[in-house]
Amino acid sequence: MTDNELDDDGHVVLLVRGTVQGVGFRDAAHRELHRLGLRGEATNQPDGTVRVTARGQVAALRHLNAWLVGPDAPGKVLGVETLEVG
Repeated sequence: MTDNELDDDGHVVLLVRGTVQGVGFRDAAHRELHRLGLRGEATNQPDGTVRVTARGQVAALRHLNAWLVGPDAPGKVLGVETLEVG
C-alpha cells in the first residue's frame, strides 16, 4: 500500500449481481462502508442487482470490493461490475 492510497480520496460505483436482494445484503454493505470509513450507499435496482456507491480512501475502496465478492457478504454474489471509478 502506498502513501497515495492512504491519502487519496476516490470514488466507485459498482453493480453487484447475483442473489443480493432480500438477503440482508444492503444492510451488510452499509455496515461495511461504515467499518471501512467510507461514505456511500447500497440501493436495490429493479433488475435484481444492488448498486453500491462509495467515496473515501483508495485502500478502503479496494477492501470494499474484496468484501463484496468474499464469503462474508450475504447472499450469493455472481459478479461485481465497475460502472464508475475516480
